[in-house]
Amino acid sequence: MLQSRFSCSIFPVEQSKVDFYPHFLKSWDIEFQNRLVQWLKKLPKPVGLFVATDSYAIYALQACMLADIAIPNEAAVLSCDNDLLICRTVFPPLSSIDHNTCAVGYQAAALLDRKMKKEPIPDKTIFVSPGMIAKRQSTNMIAVEDEYLAMALAFIHSHIARPISITHVAKTVCVTRKTLERRFKEILGRTPREEIFRIRMEKAKMLLRETLLPVETIASQVGYPSVEYFFRVFRKVFKTTPNQYRQSLHFSDSLELTEKAT
Repeated sequence: MLQSRFSCSIFPVEQSKVDFYPHFLKSWDIEFQNRLVQWLKKLPKPVGLFVATDSYAIYALQACMLADIAIPNEAAVLSCDNDLLICRTVFPPLSSIDHNTCAVGYQAAALLDRKMKKEPIPDKTIFVSPGMIAKRQSTNMIAVEDEYLAMALAFIHSHIARPISITHVAKTVCVTRKTLERRFKEILGRTPREEIFRIRMEKAKMLLRETLLPVETIASQVGYPSVEYFFRVFRKVFKTTPNQYRQSLHFSDSLELTEKAT
């Protein structure tokens, strides 16, 4: 960050001052809360907040609300753990880094299996890569300076489950279709149609990863009324079916790591 000429501020946290699940167990430490609010107010806006755990992020979200700091427009909040009990119940829903705990458990089970078989255990640390960032509303900001492009992207995101006409998007943001297409190409390097397609596929992967919704429902939520067509498109792009993608999510990395360990 310093090499990119961005500054970084750190808010120190004393473990004794913070409950592990403050939002669910008991009231906050008022002095800690006030210090956090004052620190947030002094930060330049917009700002990105990276919080060590989801439980700490509860403090950050509440402090932003008390400081009248809009999330994610003025402060985008990202944490770690991807604890669904927290991330999906706080407001706004919290973006978080998945630690890939399934892969960690798989590695532990593989080591236990080798030990039970009296096979040699690798004398080295096994590193498990984190999973994907579970993107939710706390970081859902369109980070482009062009006002019209930002409005167009916001419209596309909020209407992704419906048929989207490029002409309709252009009229909504009060520019011509030609102007909108030019700005998309110059700034994003993609046409509006390509961006709509990309957003649909990214949302489809997110829903397959984070929910147990039937594929038919997911297809509808990303703008494909025909599940057969959604299957064909998904397979063409990702070389796998939606069901196969969902089944492989928690095991592909762990299998690869186990092979390396052996």
